[in-house]
Amino acid sequence: MDHDHLPLENMTLMDDALYNAVGQGRIEELHKYNGSQLVSLRTPNHNTVLHVYLATDPTQFRFAFKFRSFINTYGLWLNPRTSATGILNSMPKMAAYLQSRSGFTRFTATTFVEQILDKCPSLIVQVNAKGQTPLHIAVKYGRFAIVKVLINRAKAVREDPEDPQGIEGAREMLRKTDHESNTALHVAAGNIGKCKVVQALLKLEDPEFSYAANKNLETPLYIAARGGYYHAVAMILDKFKSKAAHNGPHGRTALHAAAMAGDKRTTTTILEKKGYLTRTTDENGQTPLHYAAHLGSYGVVKLLLEKDPSAAYIADKETEMTPILMAARQGHGKIVSEIMSRCPSCCEMVDKRGWNLLHFVAIRRTPPALNGYIVEAEAIGTNYASIRNLRDEKDALGFTPVEFSIASFGGHYGIMFKRMVMPKTKKEQIVNLFEEVLNGEVAGVPVGRGNEDDNLSSYDLDFENARQAHLVVAGLIATVTFAAAITFPGGYKGDDGPEAQLQGTPILIRKAAFRAFVISNAMATVLSFGAVSLHFESALPSVRSKLSSLKMAAVCTYYALYAAIAGFISGSYVVLQPSLPLAIVVCCIGFSFFCFKGFMNFLSHLPVMIRGMLDSVIVEILIDHAKALRGDVEDPQRIEGVRDMLRQTDYESNTALHIAAGKGKWDSTLHSGQRRISSCSGHDIR
Repeated sequence: MDHDHLPLENMTLMDDALYNAVGQGRIEELHKYNGSQLVSLRTPNHNTVLHVYLATDPTQFRFAFKFRSFINTYGLWLNPRTSATGILNSMPKMAAYLQSRSGFTRFTATTFVEQILDKCPSLIVQVNAKGQTPLHIAVKYGRFAIVKVLINRAKAVREDPEDPQGIEGAREMLRKTDHESNTALHVAAGNIGKCKVVQALLKLEDPEFSYAANKNLETPLYIAARGGYYHAVAMILDKFKSKAAHNGPHGRTALHAAAMAGDKRTTTTILEKKGYLTRTTDENGQTPLHYAAHLGSYGVVKLLLEKDPSAAYIADKETEMTPILMAARQGHGKIVSEIMSRCPSCCEMVDKRGWNLLHFVAIRRTPPALNGYIVEAEAIGTNYASIRNLRDEKDALGFTPVEFSIASFGGHYGIMFKRMVMPKTKKEQIVNLFEEVLNGEVAGVPVGRGNEDDNLSSYDLDFENARQAHLVVAGLIATVTFAAAITFPGGYKGDDGPEAQLQGTPILIRKAAFRAFVISNAMATVLSFGAVSLHFESALPSVRSKLSSLKMAAVCTYYALYAAIAGFISGSYVVLQPSLPLAIVVCCIGFSFFCFKGFMNFLSHLPVMIRGMLDSVIVEILIDHAKALRGDVEDPQRIEGVRDMLRQTDYESNTALHIAAGKGKWDSTLHSGQRRISSCSGHDIR
């Protein structure tokens, strides 16, 4: 008779007394029933007595019960008056008592199971309402010793002359699935810390056998990888080698699962045995590198790139985004830098909207090196030379990363010192695009909006810090210069002498250096007070007002600082003029400030100057090679060959001259080449 799917009215319900006795591991209660009765005894969920016992933790229950009995027997009450010495002295008695009562040992659980199966062997294959065998339950709760007992018992259930050791009988039980198509290995693979259980389940398996996916389309290897259980992953791969099925839902692989878990050891284990999975895509065309980049798993990204850098160039199906674009969209600057360092040319790839790397960087403002390049065209270093042209590249709607930066953060830092005003309608269009992008997801994980909020708050913090710093400097200059204006060096004329009518006039008023001091001090005072007043305007709610005020205040503060230094030099000179050597030394020290500022400005522009000179040299070389490519008897100087190259257009009908004129590089690049051609041809071709 099949008891697996008996309707509730045809089964014998387990009474409460028996249910509690089984949970407590009291085998004597089961001696009242024969084997057929034990099979029929079920709970409403069709659990047998073996299911009930395995789902309970009788060891801890019985220990607590016996510990309470020991306390009652020996009169040892644990209260604040009980001494530590008394408790320690009672420990040997406690151990002897526990061992004397019902054989409380580590083997009690296995003994209970063996006695049940001795009485009713068929319980080992009975299933509950979910289709779970006792092995499923034992594996679920990590009962390693019981799992071994069940496997050994399964060998004896099926008698086969061709299989005297009962291996096939055990394998049949191991491969039995519940109603969700989960085998015991599926269950074990999803439980943390159950490595011994996984090992026991794999011991008798056929290395050529491949476990199928459950109803969730998950294989045991995928489940273990998704949980980041690298020990279980290693055991499965070692057992089945290349036969281990790695499939998961939505076309994912075990490597996708490891990337989702963000576990480096699991990823390393899979890469060692199934390294080819780095380029395998899911149903959306996304690789494990897409997942790791989106989820911010920096360590996993490094491992995947070390194994196969070419995966960085794979775009997904829906958005045509590469891993570096996904990392930039999430604001994972460290991952963006890592991918750039290994695959620098992948930054040239765009998504279906035409967005390049800098479009996404403009939204998230990270990594700082790339964001700095957006807001200041020459701020980038040679490490990112491959993205020099991306700053002004337009997307499908004609928006550049610079416009994205202005729309999202007000275009602060470098851009805020340039006159770039964005129409309100264009800004609204860009903001709507942001919303569209931020509604996406990868592997069920939505695009993070927290980073955007962090960036906005970070921007507010940066703005406030800049404003406070400017205000302190401007206030200090205003205080010093105002004090100097009412306490002129050299003192004032008194009411005695021939110039009594000039009472209160500065003594040094006729000195040219003093007049220079007064003018410089007045300029510094006015400019610094102007900067202070502008900072009050920056408290207005409009972002544009804040930026405009901060920009003007910064300019005023800079010029006030220069004027204050000039006033210091002239004032020191007029006072120290009687000691000319000392006056010259002090003036030289003052002038060193301007020398230092000039030198720093020169250094900041030096890379641009060098790059301009190199551009000119490169243009000259290209022109020389263009001459050599075309041999024409009627054109011995081969001018026409050079003209053909200069007139070549890109897909937007731009010649090299269009680009040079747009970037203000006529004098440093093409002009030199054009002059050479003009001199060769004898006429002006501009």
